[in-house]
Amino acid sequence: VPDRGLRARRTLFPPLTAAVCAVGLCCPLRAEEPAGKPSAPAPATAAATQEAGPEPAPAVRRPQRPSRLLTRIREGKPIAIVGYGDSITYGQGVSEAPAESYLNVWARGLRQYFGADRIRLVNVSDPGVVSWYALKFIESHVAAEDPDLVILQFGGNDSREKVQFDTFWWSVEQMVLRLRATTEAEVVLVVPPMLDKSGDLQIIDAVWRLGKKQRVPVADFDRALRDQERDHRGLFPMDGHPNAYSHKAMARELQRTCAPLFGLQTPLTVNIRNQTWVALPGQPVTVG
Repeated sequence: VPDRGLRARRTLFPPLTAAVCAVGLCCPLRAEEPAGKPSAPAPATAAATQEAGPEPAPAVRRPQRPSRLLTRIREGKPIAIVGYGDSITYGQGVSEAPAESYLNVWARGLRQYFGADRIRLVNVSDPGVVSWYALKFIESHVAAEDPDLVILQFGGNDSREKVQFDTFWWSVEQMVLRLRATTEAEVVLVVPPMLDKSGDLQIIDAVWRLGKKQRVPVADFDRALRDQERDHRGLFPMDGHPNAYSHKAMARELQRTCAPLFGLQTPLTVNIRNQTWVALPGQPVTVG
């Protein structure tokens, strides 16, 4: 699990990132409404125990060539982005959902940078949905849009509805694999804002492990919201959803994660620690 504690940091954003900088005040987050859909049994292919983790399908190695997304960006062609997730992805909690969701805030920055006619955003998110149910519509709702980039955010409802861990793992990995089989889209996984229950930490760890295994970028919204300023009520005051201020923080994290996919400079994050280390000339340096 990545370091999620508060720490001093400075962040330098490229011009596009400035377009989605945060304004306003934090507001409460609310737990998501039940989807009203029955629980599903864990797939028979997921035979591993919760303690050991599931036994996922083999990773798909992609050819080392420019993605269709980057090629179209370089050629000045329009691109299609699809967001698929739960109520936070939809924008529930902001006054004008989904117009002010983090996806739309981020897309406005992209349009300002690349041109208004070059960015098509489709948000097919379903408030309350869990991963295994969303998997049923990955071809009809997502692949059918012929996307160049897909943002997947699941896990909050899975934890709340107590979906089995191996079911969550298998479902999200199947989304990535099916998108690769039916589209040329780049895929980004999102760590949703979570509580501090043991099941929540397991979800966070799973998203990072899936990202590493399938070689897809991971946007950590949980850490992004914990690192922003907030009051004594904590991350989920009054069981609320993120408001416009928090959606802008999530848009910044999404931009930081997606910048390399667009051929843009990645924002630099500097962690200030209580010691100084000086590298000698010619000495290799590893930046974590």
